[in-house]
Amino acid sequence: MIPGHSALGGIEDALGQLRTAEADANRRLDDAMRQMAEAKADEAEGYRDLAVFRLKSSDGLGGQLAQLATRVRAVLALRANDRTTLGKRLAASEADIARIAAERQSFATELADAEEKRRAVENEAQVGLAAKSDYAAVRAEAEQAVGVAQASEKKAKLAEDELEAKRKPYEDDALFTYLWSRGYGTQDYQAGNIARLIDGWVARLIRYHDARPNYAMLTEISQRLREHANRSAALAVDAVERVKAMEKGAFVASGGDQATAEIDEHRRRLDALDATRAAAEKDHAAIEAEIDAFGRGEDPRYKEAVALLADALRGADLNRLYQEAVATPSPEDEKIVKGVGAARDQQDRLGDAVKRVRGELAEVSRRRSEISQVASGFRNRRYDADGSYFDNDVIGHLLRGLVNGALTGADYWSRMEQGRRWNQPRSGYPSGDGGSSWGGGAWGGGGSWGGGGSWGGGGGGGGGSWGGGGSSGGSSGGDDGFSTKGGF
Repeated sequence: MIPGHSALGGIEDALGQLRTAEADANRRLDDAMRQMAEAKADEAEGYRDLAVFRLKSSDGLGGQLAQLATRVRAVLALRANDRTTLGKRLAASEADIARIAAERQSFATELADAEEKRRAVENEAQVGLAAKSDYAAVRAEAEQAVGVAQASEKKAKLAEDELEAKRKPYEDDALFTYLWSRGYGTQDYQAGNIARLIDGWVARLIRYHDARPNYAMLTEISQRLREHANRSAALAVDAVERVKAMEKGAFVASGGDQATAEIDEHRRRLDALDATRAAAEKDHAAIEAEIDAFGRGEDPRYKEAVALLADALRGADLNRLYQEAVATPSPEDEKIVKGVGAARDQQDRLGDAVKRVRGELAEVSRRRSEISQVASGFRNRRYDADGSYFDNDVIGHLLRGLVNGALTGADYWSRMEQGRRWNQPRSGYPSGDGGSSWGGGAWGGGGSWGGGGSWGGGGGGGGGSWGGGGSSGGSSGGDDGFSTKGGF
């Protein structure tokens, strides 16, 4: 098993390797495109030489082509300067990102040390409490109260379930419901003589005097058990709060508040670094977009050079010059014709190279983007936190798959969870993230001083039966069980 911060370090290293590969592909693409533009300029110069030789004019077509070649080369020189500036900006951005990553790794290590320090404080407080008889008595009282509350809740829930099942035949009988709602057979019943006569006849007809005690007992038992369960729950809450107060006091006396404040400060620094990293990544992406435009030949200077060459080389006079030179070769112009042909062949070869390198660059950029998103998700989910561990084989295999392009980011996340383990020890003191000896154990699902209700969420009617609004008489506090609503 390797800790989460080491796993994140491996991801950052892989990201750096792919950025290096991406920069190399960009450099080769720039070289190929520069050479292709220069080959076009060479072709233009060849036409210039043909024009000078065959037309015997230095200020006509030949002069125009000479000026064109000079302009194109000047534009390409400016473009090279632009690309150099972009490269420097990219290098500075990547150095900034690397610095932030290293600083964050250092802070993550400091956070792990701070959390270990707090666990030592918790253990010290626990040892001190264990030696106090009054703590043992208060805790035993709380455990007993919890046991009574749980047993009472179970009985109340069973009675409510039984009531739901057995009340239906009574309540489906309209005559029985009518007499029950009027309080017939009780001191609350009020009616005139004729109504009493009719109600008595109905009661005898449906044997109401036999059914009413059974229905009354059914509803009364359920109600009384629910009231008892709620009273037991309230007593248990009070007992648990007394235990928690003693535990918190011991924790604070041992330096717990200071240890927690130190952890909170480290986490704030990590959050600030993550925000700085996000801004740096955004700037890096903008620079990469400009470099991608260079690679596609969509930057203004390359477009200018191509437009100049296209306007000049599409003229009919140049085609005529070339065809005449090929048809009537002479020692003087044969060399020029071969030079023009070589420039054209060079453009074809470089065009193929540009396509190949663009495809390679697109694949490397895709993989780099996948790993960059994985690194961001890893940080956002705090998988580098103390206690987060990963299986060596799983994390290594998945990272290799990402780097090689065999896996996508979605594949990585779906499989990575299988190799993740959480070894955070859980103690009896407030840890700021929900850990507690009163939560997650026999009495509930969340920490009693953080995150969730210390008594769990399933009560007698949907929510916590004495918090969350159980349908059969629970209070409507809106919490899950004996919650303290998020801790100290």
